[in-house]
Amino acid sequence: MIYIHKKQTPDFLRKCQSDPQITFKTMHGSDKQNLRHSLCEEQNELCAYCMKRIRPVESGMKVEHFDPQSHEAGNDLDYNNLLAVCDGKISSGFSGSTCDTHKGDRTLYISPLNPDVESMVHYQANGIIIASEKLPEEIQSQVDADLNDILNLNHVWLQRNRKAVLEAYKLQIAKHGRGKGKLPESFWKSEEAKYRLGSRRNQEYKGIILDYIAIKRKRAKS
Repeated sequence: MIYIHKKQTPDFLRKCQSDPQITFKTMHGSDKQNLRHSLCEEQNELCAYCMKRIRPVESGMKVEHFDPQSHEAGNDLDYNNLLAVCDGKISSGFSGSTCDTHKGDRTLYISPLNPDVESMVHYQANGIIIASEKLPEEIQSQVDADLNDILNLNHVWLQRNRKAVLEAYKLQIAKHGRGKGKLPESFWKSEEAKYRLGSRRNQEYKGIILDYIAIKRKRAKS
């Protein structure tokens, strides 16, 4: 999970918002398709929670309301409340599901809309995501509950996928840095840029790579 920079509300959605008769459920099909494209582009075609690859079509993603529609807060068309997520393995039953499918109508403490979200989590080498040890114990408990109980982000298939992505990245870096000694902070800064907005911005499960880069960059500065 990484921070999602929300853009301005698209014009087509503003038009929907201006009509009191239109809700998310009654939106025209073409508007929902435009919404999928906007959200997917904004998130580099990665699920807001697990960072699995998604596609901007009905069969390739879901539109998630971070604050659930059932709360009747009047924000079901609020662009700042909308995220693109994967199907959460909906066919696997509740225990095998993840992300929004597992979350349902429950609320989260942690949020990909929070600029500090990346500092609130840490990825272990085995692919498990946990609350950062730098957080107060009470907050750690809330974050861990969100990650495990509400989003089920440590389901074995996600853990394995993240681990594989990190191991592949480490192998790539080992080949790049062979014989060069300790890689400088400038190298890690460049690597981060690739995964933020550059050529690797669409990398699945890139949260674990960015976490690894952040650690390496900090050590290179010292």
